[in-house]
Amino acid sequence: MLSACGSQYNAQKSAQNINNILPDGAAADRRQDETPDQTWKVVIPRGAEYTLRMSDGTVVHLNSSSELIYNPGSGGRERRVELKGEAYFDVSPDPQKPFLVIAEDVTVRVYGTRFNVNTRSSKYIDTVVEEGSVSVTADGEPEKMLRPGDMGQFDRSTGKVEIHQVDVSHYLSWQSGTYVFENRTIEDILSELSIWYDVDVEFPNRAAGGQRFSGSLPRNRELSQLLQLIEKTTRVHFEIDGRTVIVK
Repeated sequence: MLSACGSQYNAQKSAQNINNILPDGAAADRRQDETPDQTWKVVIPRGAEYTLRMSDGTVVHLNSSSELIYNPGSGGRERRVELKGEAYFDVSPDPQKPFLVIAEDVTVRVYGTRFNVNTRSSKYIDTVVEEGSVSVTADGEPEKMLRPGDMGQFDRSTGKVEIHQVDVSHYLSWQSGTYVFENRTIEDILSELSIWYDVDVEFPNRAAGGQRFSGSLPRNRELSQLLQLIEKTTRVHFEIDGRTVIVK
């Protein structure tokens, strides 16, 4: 049976003075360990998640298969982090030092707010605001402001950022142990589940991946149980072969 569980890891320092911080329990406070001359790299493997409290009081909840790079002693007028994957940020306010998230081709500027950034999709980079406000900037594009309930969606193919009104809970539910999918394709859903359960997915019948599903799925169940729930409301069938899910 395939189940999801966060493994435990120890911190290690690399030769480049970058610390790879991996989960050692459900949450960690790095404020006592941070020193001005170190750059920290937090790497979260598939099937795990991690909560980080930075020296300024900002809390970052990293989802599976994500990484965060930051330097607590970089000084200057900004607090800057680099993100690949998905993370929820609860940023400690500091009007004199705005908080910047560099998410590949998108820069999110924050002054004190709660929001989620996701770079996993090959098509989009999504920024969803729960509280406060942020601005989203892409190369060559004007700065766009996001308010609570807004999603700034950067299209990788066009380089444009569009703003949509969304149900924020659908994008933040992963933190509370639940997936909420609203009219999502089976291919999108399996892409998300494959990261948490650390499995590969095959689509012998490509049409099956285009079918859609709406519903809530708990992250703490066996994968087979989640797939059975999807089968009940779609015409898709799943087979599990080792660590591979075959979609028919």
